[in-house]
Amino acid sequence: MRNSHLRIILVFGLIICSLNIQAQKRSRLDVMRAGKLFDNFEFAEAAKIYDRLVKRDDTFNYAKLQLAEAYRKMNMPDSTLTLYADVIEDSTVAQPIHTLYYAQALMSAERYDEALVALRSFYNNKGDIRGLNLAKGITDFNGFYNDSSLYKIELAAFNSSADDYSPTYFQDGLVFSSNRSQFKLIKRKHGWNNKGFHELYYVSNPEDSAIRTSLFNRQINTRYHEGPAVFYDDDEKAFFTRNNFNGKKVKKANNEVINLQLYMAQRSSKDSKWDKPILFSHNGRDFSTGHPTLSSDEKTLYFASTRPGGQGGVDLYRSHYEDDQWSEPVNLGPEINTPGDEMFPHIHNDTLYFSSNGHYGLGGLDIYMIDLNDSASTVKNLGVPVNSSKDDFGFILSDNDTTGYFTSNKPGGIGNDDIYSITVRYPKKPESVFINGIVVDQRSGEPLSNADVYLSTDGGDSIKVTTQADGNFTFELDWDKNYSFTAMKADWSTGQDIASTFDDELDKTFLTIPLRELLVIKGDLVNPEDGKPVSDALLTFTETTTGKVDSVRTTEEGILYFIAQPGAEYDVFLQKRGFFNFRTRVSAGNDPAGVIKFDLEMEQIVIGKAIRIENIYFDLNKSDIRSDAAIELDKIVSMMRDNPDIKIELGSHTDSRGGDDYNLALSDRRARSSAAYIISRGISEDRITGKGFGETQLVNGCEDGVSCSAEQHQENRRTDFKVVSF
Repeated sequence: MRNSHLRIILVFGLIICSLNIQAQKRSRLDVMRAGKLFDNFEFAEAAKIYDRLVKRDDTFNYAKLQLAEAYRKMNMPDSTLTLYADVIEDSTVAQPIHTLYYAQALMSAERYDEALVALRSFYNNKGDIRGLNLAKGITDFNGFYNDSSLYKIELAAFNSSADDYSPTYFQDGLVFSSNRSQFKLIKRKHGWNNKGFHELYYVSNPEDSAIRTSLFNRQINTRYHEGPAVFYDDDEKAFFTRNNFNGKKVKKANNEVINLQLYMAQRSSKDSKWDKPILFSHNGRDFSTGHPTLSSDEKTLYFASTRPGGQGGVDLYRSHYEDDQWSEPVNLGPEINTPGDEMFPHIHNDTLYFSSNGHYGLGGLDIYMIDLNDSASTVKNLGVPVNSSKDDFGFILSDNDTTGYFTSNKPGGIGNDDIYSITVRYPKKPESVFINGIVVDQRSGEPLSNADVYLSTDGGDSIKVTTQADGNFTFELDWDKNYSFTAMKADWSTGQDIASTFDDELDKTFLTIPLRELLVIKGDLVNPEDGKPVSDALLTFTETTTGKVDSVRTTEEGILYFIAQPGAEYDVFLQKRGFFNFRTRVSAGNDPAGVIKFDLEMEQIVIGKAIRIENIYFDLNKSDIRSDAAIELDKIVSMMRDNPDIKIELGSHTDSRGGDDYNLALSDRRARSSAAYIISRGISEDRITGKGFGETQLVNGCEDGVSCSAEQHQENRRTDFKVVSF
């Protein structure tokens, strides 16, 4: 945390560096004194001693680091830059977290390029999400200006030269915290930064510079710190932040820290005095609890705390009022809380505003918002001009939704922390807007009819319209959303565009989506046995000249669809489990667009079913493989290579002329000879067997003694194969 009063009010955390003191040129007494002051949160006095030690010995990195830490806690980031730069590489004194502090100081000085390097180093070392979040803010810096026209900010008239911060609405004015000077004989200062303690003040008319502020209430204000408050139940009840002080003495934690506590106060009417405050039931001496805000129904309390079990640093919690008591606090979770600090919550119409140094931002504390009613909502940075490279926090919004206040120590103020008024210039937003467009032929520019245009949002369902003869389409859009448009038409390319609705206008008023007609190889793949489509078959297209490979699958209806290149020729390999894989070829032709019809058949594998092949001729009474027979057998070789899992039986058959035994022996020799040829071409011998059947399996009635024509006898002289396993 970088803000001086934040550390005074919150006392959230402490970095204790190991002490490594060398005797030469270093005063052991000074180091011990400075360390004691530092541990007692008297950073102003500790810084004076550490500064002397550094000036005495410029190589004393421990003193440099402690001085940088003291300046950081006093909200003097510019003073830390040189010191951190000198020591963050010295692992004997510096820890990875100091690289983050260095990066935050660089961001405060608007040295974003250097900060980005330090943040990446911190994230690579620790894996802490703060490194990524803050780096995102730098790399997407222009995004902080997207909504800058929505906000008008002005320095409030009631600021002083001291720290004024964290306003809250009360009656017709504001209650805020300040350490401005008061007329006292004895002026008490806090050792944190040698400034006065913070009290609650009231201003009845914040816009009137002539109206003086006054101490809010002596029953609530004490000699210690009072901070952020919230009023409710018609301004007759309050939650406020205070050091753990019972009116007589402060109560310290085990580590001697005076932590923050939430207090509750009430009065019987608007004109009566406040009763003595009582402690919130879920405080703890060993952790801080503060910064209250209430939901619109006043049944849910939100606050900041360092209680155990959080995400890290300061976290935001909520507690519900049930059965006349406040429930056990629940952490708001990692979507809101980070390993850094989240604080100063404010609820307005179920939207949570809060400040953080762990989300993506410009530097220091930035103000964020999130819709608690929308589970899909994410944390959003309010951007410039509300946020800056300095600390921006304590945002509140009035019931009219258009005016509010926040605190910042950005340049141009009167004191260190100043309160700014804010006017939110909400644009007059229609309930919906309309966007028009047209789908056209990319080559000719002519409109395309019967094109389907799909509208979709992030995480939303698609809506489809179809273009008419003029190619036009229209959609009705909701406000404040990002949309994508996708145009599709059979045998044409797909076209896309995007548009957003924001502020009071569309970023695009008309869309033109061009589509290009494709050159398509298209056809039906069927089973020749029954004519049914073959679905989910894989077709691999290999362009013969370039070797480029692409693939498609047939649809449930057996349709194959492949976008081709003009002038290309393709080798096509078809595969499907339970069917014969095979190869073929198709030419795309030279036309730039159109449809090439490519119907194919794919035969199903049936165990034991004979598949006839072209006649394999042998010389009379011989079984030697002739060259014309080799051509046909090579087709079997190719089939088996394309289907490596099948095993086949090759069968040879004769007609009935000649003796039975002779025909059987001859056909067997020919079948075995054919099988041997296939094996010689690289097919494993365990995948094929050859068997002769002679005249035992005639396909017609041309038996012995039956007069048949030469053509009828030829039908019986055949070679076939059947799959025996796969």
